[in-house]
Amino acid sequence: MTMAGKGVLAFWHDVAPGGEAEFDQWHLREHIPERVAVPGFLRCRRYVTLAEPPRYFYFYETESLDTLQSPAYLARLGDPTPWTKKTLPLVRNNKRTACRLVASVGAGLGGVIATLELGPRAGHEDALRSWLAGTALPAAVERPGVTAGHLLEGDAGVSTAAKGDEKKLLATSRRAGALGRARRGHRPRRDRVHRPGPARRGRPRPPRRHRRRHARVLPPAARVRQVAGRAARRIEP
Repeated sequence: MTMAGKGVLAFWHDVAPGGEAEFDQWHLREHIPERVAVPGFLRCRRYVTLAEPPRYFYFYETESLDTLQSPAYLARLGDPTPWTKKTLPLVRNNKRTACRLVASVGAGLGGVIATLELGPRAGHEDALRSWLAGTALPAAVERPGVTAGHLLEGDAGVSTAAKGDEKKLLATSRRAGALGRARRGHRPRRDRVHRPGPARRGRPRPPRRHRRRHARVLPPAARVRQVAGRAARRIEP
């Protein structure tokens, strides 16, 4: 099944320890119905991670990117409910990205989703976009068990343009999460997908040809790193 619209608002994040039940109740019973009631919001798909954090990945499909700058949506952001004010401070490590749909292939929704973040080298944007939409996605969907694939391009302007009390609450939760990690002595986790670190004690590092094998999946025009929410299972609202 293709995407329902031409715009997507995607979220990856964690929730403060012990806050998952409260967050799930609020998200499923109030927040998702509230959002899809905004004109231009078509549906929401929601997932939880299968392995590493962040725990949640979900996205709203919209008629277009313009929906995410509409007066109705901005008004909703500026008037959070009491339950929203109580729950949003539980969110940690939030990443919010507004995207436009470039390509969508396949015939199903699927119960598990994998997300990848791809960035082109300077001057190769069109080449990477063409290869992903015309070659990589159609080939991926032909693999057994894969039902669909979608190419989305983030729009930094739209992602950061919306202002409102809800975003202020999320900003507060990000500061709280960073403070909590600092107090526990944790360091920020670096991207390890294509940057192997030192070998584990007692284990030699693999030969370079094996350590770099993933970089050859994409053409030279691209660089790849896998982001939070790599694999997640779907939750039915």
